[in-house]
Amino acid sequence: PFIAWYLGISLWQAFVMDVSFALFYMVYAFGFNWAYDRLFPLPEWKTAQASD
Repeated sequence: PFIAWYLGISLWQAFVMDVSFALFYMVYAFGFNWAYDRLFPLPEWKTAQASD
């Protein structure tokens, strides 16, 4: 409530903004980890794929 008051927005707008930030960072973290795992796979993954 204090931040909503400080920014001059309603509680509903503050809630939507908070949820938006949380969703953005969740999608960003998923995408970053997926890309990192694709670019730098673990050595165990390469041997598992070769034996399939």
